[in-house]
Amino acid sequence: MKMPCFEGSDDPRPAFIEALLEVVPHQRSIVVYYAPCESTRLKELARNFPRYTLAVLHKFFSTKTNIDILFLF
Repeated sequence: MKMPCFEGSDDPRPAFIEALLEVVPHQRSIVVYYAPCESTRLKELARNFPRYTLAVLHKFFSTKTNIDILFLF
């Protein structure tokens, strides 16, 4: 899969959201370093880009998907 280019003057977030939705399987676990921060960033993307709100919320918040490894450090 070709990753989108995030260079230039255009806002890279829509391309990032599309790539993230494409590469992350539905109802799979995602390993993160600090889950509260990652969840907040995803909610911000959903809020700031209404076109993707339902897809982001459904994929990342319909089930428990984040595995926080912060406690390991």
